Amino acid sequence: MPGLVHVAKQPNDKNAIAVIDRCIQTLKKDISADIADEGGHWDQKIEAVTKSYNDRPHSQTIVPPNDMTDSRFAQFKLLQKSAANFVVNRSQTIAKQSQLREAGAFKVSEPSPRSFNP
Repeated sequence: MPGLVHVAKQPNDKNAIAVIDRCIQTLKKDISADIADEGGHWDQKIEAVTKSYNDRPHSQTIVPPNDMTDSRFAQFKLLQKSAANFVVNRSQTIAKQSQLREAGAFKVSEPSPRSFNP
């Protein structure tokens, strides 16, 4: 899909995991509601509940995830939100770095381990 990039995150990245946890929480809630209403077992409900989850609009994507590839407007709005978040995060990072420098803190530069070593 143009404009979207798949990024693998580390399991200890709380910001990345929060999104996944929220999705799982919603799926669990929906499965529990289906079982309470209709009976059955979770493995009988997961496919229908997942389809329902992917067919309804989400706050970040504006449209349902299943429609994301066809919606240029939604792709634009998502990129616009990402750009705005980047600007805020960048300014906060610069401000924090300035505070640390003023306090006399410093970071010893260490080369990061590479995930790809040809």
